[in-house]
Amino acid sequence: MISYPDTMIRVRWKVLGPDWALGATLLPLLDASEKAYADRFRFAADRDAYVAAHALLRTMLSRHVSIAPAEWRFGKAEGGKPVLDPAQAPAGLHFSLTHTRGLAACAVGRSHALGIDAEVWREPAPIELAERYFAAVEARLLANLAPDERSSAFYRLWTLKEAYLKATGQGLATALDSFAFGLDPTRIVLAERGSAAAWRLRADLRQR
Repeated sequence: MISYPDTMIRVRWKVLGPDWALGATLLPLLDASEKAYADRFRFAADRDAYVAAHALLRTMLSRHVSIAPAEWRFGKAEGGKPVLDPAQAPAGLHFSLTHTRGLAACAVGRSHALGIDAEVWREPAPIELAERYFAAVEARLLANLAPDERSSAFYRLWTLKEAYLKATGQGLATALDSFAFGLDPTRIVLAERGSAAAWRLRADLRQR
């Protein structure tokens, strides 16, 4: 266990290349429900990303609290957000995890609700989803960009919105057009709940 400042948020990620083969090694760290969920993935790459993300989270949590990675227990809050068993974790310890094909990532910290998301950048980006589901200010932002800039902006907005929903714990019960982000600089321009100034945001974009 390592003592971290309350204000520190630790973010780690693992790139899973085509030759990544640690899934079987990490699987014993997961509990029965996580293993059962992993078995439902049709493709090995998706299953490996899920296993990697959950194993990474357990390992990171164990650096904050003297509990072995395989012994962590999880539940779900209202809205479906994963939470730690309160009998194990100190108050104020928060986490978020994400996985997509080829990448697993986690964030852990104290005293702050956290949300993290990653998406595979595919071309062409489904810009029509923004027109249907995003806030009007975000749809206008994308429409006003040069065509070759729209895909990257779309994925930045999409991951920001997903991460925000994870942090608030509301999930997809919250309409995607009830809050909005601006880019360059990254900021909330319309908050669904709370003050926009209270949020700290970071978006990284890496094309494969």
